[in-house]
Amino acid sequence: MPTALTKAAALIACMAAFSGGTIQAADTIINWDLAGVPNSPVPTVLPATLAEGLESDGLLRGPGVGAANLTNGYSANTFTPGSDNPSRATAIAKGEYIGFAFRVRGGFVASLDAVQFSLRRSAVNAPLFYELQYSLDNFATPGVKVADFTYRGRSSGTNTETSTEPSEYMRFGAPDSYTDESFELPPDLAGQSGGVNDAGNPIPVIDLSSIAELQHIPGGTTVTFALFAWGNASTTTGNTVAFGRINGPVVTGSVIDDPDLGDDIILEVRSEFPSTDPAPGINTFPMGTLVEASASPVVEGSMRRLPVGWTGSGSVQDGAGDSLSFLLNEASLLEWQWAAENLLTVGATGGGGVRVRTTERFPLLGFDFNGWVFLPEEELGPGQQSNINGVPSSLMAEGIDPTTIVRGPGLTPRHLGAGGISSENWNGTPSLDDAIAGGKYLEFSLVPTEEGPFEINSMYLPYRYTQTGPHSLALLYSFDDFATWTVVEALRIQDQASGTQLGNHLFTMPPDPALRELSQPVTFRIYGWGGTGTGVGTFTPTNENGPGIADLVVFGGASQTVTVTGTSELWRNAEALLEVEAFPAPGHIFVGWSGPVFSNQPKLAGLSMASPLTLGAVFDTSSEDDGIPDSWRQLFFGPEIVAADVDHDGDGFTVREEYLRGSNPTVPEPLLATDGLTFSSWENVQRDPQVPGRFLIRDFGGGFRGAWENSNDNRSALTPFRPDGGPVAAVDHTSYDGPRMIIRPEVWEESWSNGTVSTVFSVGDDDGVSLYFRYVDELNWYRVTICGEDGAPSRPRLGVSVEKRVEGEYAQLAFDNFMATDPADLGFFKRVRISVEQDGGSFLVRVTGWDEFITPPDFNPDFETVFFITDDSHPEGRAGIGAWAMGGHTFEEPEWNPVDSGVLFESFEITAGPAVVFTEDWSGLLLANVLPAGWTNAFADEASLEGVWLTTAHGTVLQASGAGGGTSGTSGNPRADADGPLLVRSLPALASYILELGFHPFDAGAIGFVFDYQDEDNYGRVLFARTFGPAGGSIPTGVAISRKTDGQWTDLVVGDPTFAPTLGQPFQVSFSRSGARYVMNARAVDDPDTVHRWEWEDPSAASAGHRFGFTSWQAGNAHFLYADVYGIEAAPEDGLEVVAIQKVGDMILLTVRNPSGEPYNVQRTLDVSAGPWATVDTNQTGMTWTGAIPAGAGRVFWRLTR
Repeated sequence: MPTALTKAAALIACMAAFSGGTIQAADTIINWDLAGVPNSPVPTVLPATLAEGLESDGLLRGPGVGAANLTNGYSANTFTPGSDNPSRATAIAKGEYIGFAFRVRGGFVASLDAVQFSLRRSAVNAPLFYELQYSLDNFATPGVKVADFTYRGRSSGTNTETSTEPSEYMRFGAPDSYTDESFELPPDLAGQSGGVNDAGNPIPVIDLSSIAELQHIPGGTTVTFALFAWGNASTTTGNTVAFGRINGPVVTGSVIDDPDLGDDIILEVRSEFPSTDPAPGINTFPMGTLVEASASPVVEGSMRRLPVGWTGSGSVQDGAGDSLSFLLNEASLLEWQWAAENLLTVGATGGGGVRVRTTERFPLLGFDFNGWVFLPEEELGPGQQSNINGVPSSLMAEGIDPTTIVRGPGLTPRHLGAGGISSENWNGTPSLDDAIAGGKYLEFSLVPTEEGPFEINSMYLPYRYTQTGPHSLALLYSFDDFATWTVVEALRIQDQASGTQLGNHLFTMPPDPALRELSQPVTFRIYGWGGTGTGVGTFTPTNENGPGIADLVVFGGASQTVTVTGTSELWRNAEALLEVEAFPAPGHIFVGWSGPVFSNQPKLAGLSMASPLTLGAVFDTSSEDDGIPDSWRQLFFGPEIVAADVDHDGDGFTVREEYLRGSNPTVPEPLLATDGLTFSSWENVQRDPQVPGRFLIRDFGGGFRGAWENSNDNRSALTPFRPDGGPVAAVDHTSYDGPRMIIRPEVWEESWSNGTVSTVFSVGDDDGVSLYFRYVDELNWYRVTICGEDGAPSRPRLGVSVEKRVEGEYAQLAFDNFMATDPADLGFFKRVRISVEQDGGSFLVRVTGWDEFITPPDFNPDFETVFFITDDSHPEGRAGIGAWAMGGHTFEEPEWNPVDSGVLFESFEITAGPAVVFTEDWSGLLLANVLPAGWTNAFADEASLEGVWLTTAHGTVLQASGAGGGTSGTSGNPRADADGPLLVRSLPALASYILELGFHPFDAGAIGFVFDYQDEDNYGRVLFARTFGPAGGSIPTGVAISRKTDGQWTDLVVGDPTFAPTLGQPFQVSFSRSGARYVMNARAVDDPDTVHRWEWEDPSAASAGHRFGFTSWQAGNAHFLYADVYGIEAAPEDGLEVVAIQKVGDMILLTVRNPSGEPYNVQRTLDVSAGPWATVDTNQTGMTWTGAIPAGAGRVFWRLTR
């Protein structure tokens, strides 16, 4: 007999009445209610009504469209744009559709009568032509057309009551392309479904009863409906089409017991893999049969699928394992559950082992944020619930009590229609310590019952933030209500120039025994800090998955540790996390990893088993216990012991430095080429990623040329910054910060600390301009600032102020508002001079305005602010210049001064007594848009990748565009196969070379270099990435080493977590190539003793002698500090070269590579740079050559010639 459900029958009958169709009550077999769908790109929506005998995974989108946000709707975007000629054929070929699918269960037969749905278009040029198809094989073969139509209702325009009269917005029939001008379009109806609770336009009932394939559909069949859509010449990828709002698709028909079964009983077996008995599909047995069922593992190369249990209905009870038996007495379903496992291959060579700790990940506690909003009960809409008192947990593993996530007392609730527990008031919180003190957190507890203990290993957090919300997050936990606590991880999530964005992060728990054997309640808090706004910036864990699926999830599971010495192959669950640690045997050292990680860091945590993984730990003896492997020493020195701190070959690098660089310690690698940048006496000392600045050389004409800063970068005095993240007391009008340049240490003389420093500048904006003196470091200096605008305590005062910073704390020393800047040169001054006479702890500060109206124009002492200050906080230090929020303006410049924005520093001078000891007018530096000689923009003809390459006033190269394409990677399989701006320079023809490079990243994205560059389709690349948000389409944080060959990318390493740049912190890289062997090390400028080293071989490497260069990826403030090239001239084409030198007593032993076998000569010199070279042997053909070392010689160098 029919078994249809009738939850929506009355609604459907009503909808049919106006459309001209008829739908009989009690015929609804599946329908979707979209009320409550959040304003987020949910992957699916499950049906609200489902007849017995049917199953459905919900609504779906075709592979050719993207997921779009729509409250109370199911929306898609990225349909073919008008520029690509959208058409019916294109939409079908690319899979540009929204749709749904359901499956008929075994033992049932379904017949379909009709389908109906409502639609919402976003704009006048959104896709307007549609074809509905069905498929019984998920479109493995072409689908079958049901109907086509043209629909022109749209949400844009003046909001009006949504029409339910189809003739006002649609008609059946659609052209193959918008170019068919003979097709008559229906009316264009604006303002439809504009409000979140306004239903979409109903499309008339579409009859299915006459389609034979959709009648008597047998059990085991999946029916898929797809609504293909295409647009016109003006369609964009941002235009959307959606089911809804409110009313989703409805299918009517009947589902009945299969009449052909007779007395047999159906057992439907479902399995992702065929290795089951009975086989997957519909099986029939006589009633009362004892069924013995089993499943076997499936191995496909390095992937294994393991049966771990089953779910069932009828005579089958849920269970775990790979076999079961049961009496079949009724129609039943047996569905096998499989665990994905991947092969972990771990090796240890050379004297040591690897500890491998594997932690399974199963959800213990979760929160579904769908529909949770900050509204009182009486104002809640369909599908909404109030989060005034927090959001309760929706997922609790057995043995875990329910809990609630709540806001801390320092936050203000904020309504968010998309759902979550949105909060504002993150501002005024510059550090984690301030967030803790201010109660800026979200909190929940995990409370185990007697069934514990549990092991907690990670927490997944999807989130949504706005630009002025917190830029950093931290997860903390406590067992004593936060009398004490532990920080799990702190991370930066945004650059505060991103608008409203979505992201996610997996926090990996530390190896705390209390978490690994949890038997007591633990409280977690998510803290946020760094907001620059006025309280309107928001942050919330967000609804990522739609209704019914947990978003924020705490994972736990059993762990196991094995020790590998040699090589082991281990199967590990694909959801597992790994922690591996290499440990050397006595007398050995760990050299580095092979596999997807090449670094020298012995402990790697948080590795994913989402794909097969091979890791090799390489060890070596180190007799001198100095970190240098014996095999490396013996290769170059034989049995001779040469100390690590000795510069053996006289090229300026010690033996240890040569090992770290990957260079030959017996053959000098002289400096062959520099970056070609004009030397600047200035450096960008800023460590705050929010205020990198943009000091460029600009010539305005009329003699106004100098260092120009117009970035408008600024940090509020309410949110002061420390590079180490520590707390800083905010001081109104004082603890602000901005871009600055300071004289380099190699230029500075300490005696100048008691000289007079002065600078002259012209302003094109009325914010802050500063002179720094006695600058020690980021946290210690004095500053004079003049500002022409008054206002909030977040900014400098209008007037002249003198401030100091001591160990990071700010204080004001003097202030007066007699003088100020004025871009128009009306009430105050467009051109100003600041000078400071320094004498021990006494300072005479003068700020003088330029008077254009005296004869001749000059700095007028009648318009001058003078301070006499005594302070002994900083007895010495350098000097420099700075700005705060200097950008554009709306003033009219005076005729005599053309500086129309920012600030132009025209000159800087230091005098000691009557003598001028330092002067600067920046006349020797290149203008901003002039690249150094020898450098070429590789993508100059490609607008999307050419970037904005600039030279700076501090002698560096800046890439300022933020350009870079998306990768093909996903969260589970990240890639680095996207191009970015590229600036290249030629190398001399070298057999081997070393690059010494400097980088200063400020923006999220990636910064790095290219090597072996032949053309834009063939080169190697190293990127150092610091990225925020999901990994899909992004290069993940860490090191990525890739090679592009004939335009195709191959990744050697992606997301190596052992080194990730800290934004605002400069770092240095040494990179060497010798044949197919590469060695790289990196170290932070402020932490030079911590060296990260990578070593790898790349047989696909191009021949030596190609170009190198700078590159970035989606980083808008990438500063490149220097690029020096060291190396050895290329051997002759026949490959003659010295590959090793050993000292044996008073003799020297050369190991020679001579593929041609032709005779060669041996020459030597005592001075590699000046010569002369003396021939000491001729007509040699051996693989080695031995000769005497001249008596009394300090350094001797050898080479081979023909």
